[in-house]
Amino acid sequence: MKKRTKIILLIAGAGLLIASGIFLGKIIFVLSCMSSDTVRDIEKYRELSATPYSVYPALPPDEMLGAYEDADFYYDEMLSPISSYRSYSVTLYYTEDAYAAQKAYLNESVAFVEAASEETGGYEPDFTCGGFRFRTEEGLYFPKCMDFIGFNDNENAICFIHFEDMELDGCRDFPQELTGRGLI
Repeated sequence: MKKRTKIILLIAGAGLLIASGIFLGKIIFVLSCMSSDTVRDIEKYRELSATPYSVYPALPPDEMLGAYEDADFYYDEMLSPISSYRSYSVTLYYTEDAYAAQKAYLNESVAFVEAASEETGGYEPDFTCGGFRFRTEEGLYFPKCMDFIGFNDNENAICFIHFEDMELDGCRDFPQELTGRGLI
């Protein structure tokens, strides 16, 4: 083998080794920057979201929650250089009278998106999922950051969902998106 061919093979091998090292280094960097968190206790979450400069989205104010008897809570986040999301769902169970009063209060006091529009990308703001009839609150950054309130008349339950995904450019099927993330 000629000396020139050996040098070319040596340089090519070194270049391949360097490129592999850079690629592997990037994978290790991305994996080391990822974090995720899941919280299932509503009181622990209240503490986390109440700290100064908290990155946790705040729960709805107490007057929106009303006098509930029981709560199921789920918070999930995944943060990485490639993609990140945060979301929570809190399902509250009421007595029949308390449910009727809280549902009426929310329908009167919360501004909901009334119809699909160009602003919502044609997305239908009311949908049914998991036994709840959900409505989309106005004033958020569709589809990247949204709040939903769902009503379940059979179980006297109200479900509040906060959904953030800054990488999401569009979504035509929110029931699938929300169930896929374990929120319903």
